Amino acid sequence: KLSEKTQTTIADANQIAEEVLSTMRTVRSFACERRESDRFEGKLNETLKMNRKKAIAYMGYTWNNEFCDNAILVAVLFYGGHLVMSDMMTTDQLITFLLYQMQLGENLY
Repeated sequence: KLSEKTQTTIADANQIAEEVLSTMRTVRSFACERRESDRFEGKLNETLKMNRKKAIAYMGYTWNNEFCDNAILVAVLFYGGHLVMSDMMTTDQLITFLLYQMQLGENLY
C-alpha cells in the first residue's frame, strides 16, 4: 500500500514536470516559474514523506523479524540447557538440533 502511494506521488511529480516543460513558453510569459517550481517541490516532498513511512515500516518489520528469531533461539537454548542439565538430552543432541533449526530457519525466508 505504501509502495503504491509512493508510486502515485512520483507519477504526480513527473506529470507536473512534463506539463511545465511542454508549456515552458506559457509559464514564462505569465512569470509562473516560481509557482510551478513550488508545486513540483511540494510533490517531491510528498514522495519523500512516503519513502520515510516506507522505511520506518521496513525497519519495524526487520526489527520484529530479528527479535523473534533471537527469542526463539534463546528459548531453545534455555530449554535445551534444562534438558541437558537434567540428563534428558546430551550436549551433542542439543548442538545437532540447533544446527538443524538454523538450517531450517535460513531456508524459510
